[in-house]
Amino acid sequence: MASPVRAASLDQQPAGNALPGELLELTAAPHSALTGQQIRDAVGERWLRRAIRNGEIVKLWHGAYAVPRTPGRGARGPGATQLLPVAEPIPVLTRLTAAELTLGRSVTACLDTAAELHGFSTHRDPDTHVLGDARSTLGALKVHRMPPIRPLRQRRFAAVDPAETAVRLAAAAANPPRALAVLDAALRSASSSREMLAAVADESHLTRIGLVRTLVPLADPRAESPPESWLRWVCHDAGFPPPEPQFWVQCANERWFRLDLAWPRIKVALEYEGVEFHTGRALTNDRARHNALAAQGWTVLSVTAPMLWSGRDALVQQIGFELRHRGAVGG
Repeated sequence: MASPVRAASLDQQPAGNALPGELLELTAAPHSALTGQQIRDAVGERWLRRAIRNGEIVKLWHGAYAVPRTPGRGARGPGATQLLPVAEPIPVLTRLTAAELTLGRSVTACLDTAAELHGFSTHRDPDTHVLGDARSTLGALKVHRMPPIRPLRQRRFAAVDPAETAVRLAAAAANPPRALAVLDAALRSASSSREMLAAVADESHLTRIGLVRTLVPLADPRAESPPESWLRWVCHDAGFPPPEPQFWVQCANERWFRLDLAWPRIKVALEYEGVEFHTGRALTNDRARHNALAAQGWTVLSVTAPMLWSGRDALVQQIGFELRHRGAVGG
């Protein structure tokens, strides 16, 4: 029996590039995908290749395709050099529908794909992860043999329990800061509690589960991004007093500013600075904020990713100096 047709939804159609009439009938269901055979039967191989080249169709893995929500417009004509704009990532529900079409069965999301469904993915994983009876890799579709230890969550697609997902991802993380970021994100999503994480960690026998058990008490839902979690880990590992995440400070003219991490009693704070380059009004606002906090007696240290990873020793020394100077730690 053939699999039911599940095609990209109308709200995912390329803006200004209507799909051929033969495909419109296949674009009714939301959060869906197309097989290569469906496209070839409707409009042929030549149209499919051109649509992929122009960014109007995205190949997920062998035999599975989707229509991007923000399609690219490819270079046209000999010698054209027009760059393809970056399309929005294909939604997780669309990718799971494609997995069903590929595998010919219902699927259960696990690992990073389950984290996306639960709302606490800490990075953009290009692969789609589902459970199966045997491990296999079909390009970006990864099938894992991983018997769940908790009841599955049943929604549009089944998924491994949020707490179990978080514990498994934390145990598989490259280092403690990244593991803590997963646990923080799970708490922030409200899909898990610290008690749930601790219970799953106690039941698990995963590699590095001991590390996860030590991190669960440190997890905090107030961390708003992975870098904030990484920075909090640096403070913990250095033996500093725990900073307070997302601390609000009232400055002059009743203006309020929020600090990533703060030691309120001594008015020392840490702010993670991303890769954005602030100019114009943004730069003016940043400087005004800095000056307003300084006028209230705050010392705010800016931290970047290289400082966290490759310059960690110098960062720890700088933070330690400020804490000792304000009397928060011993000399």
